[in-house]
Amino acid sequence: APRGLEWDHVNYSCAYDALFTGPYNIWQDHGPKWTNRFASISDRAHALGTGFEAFANKTRSLEAVRDRVRGSLAAEKRGNFPTGAAFTYIDRLTEAMFDDSYWGTDTI
Repeated sequence: APRGLEWDHVNYSCAYDALFTGPYNIWQDHGPKWTNRFASISDRAHALGTGFEAFANKTRSLEAVRDRVRGSLAAEKRGNFPTGAAFTYIDRLTEAMFDDSYWGTDTI
């Protein structure tokens, strides 16, 4: 069964959970080669891939991976990536994570 992230009800994480679950399951099914593919997309996507490796090595939870990437985004553009009981626009998150890449069209 696909693994997902546990929602953070203090710092609403809906957009992050929705966006990061798909790439995680691709990574889980097809291995660390996807860390390199993520690296070719953007630095943030690469951070996600290395975070997935840390989760696989049991050194970090998926939620900690999410929160680390989220913190990086918030440090740059707090207005677009708020914390607390505030929602994040998934389109802004997708653009920040994956730039203008067409990563979904690549073959697994």
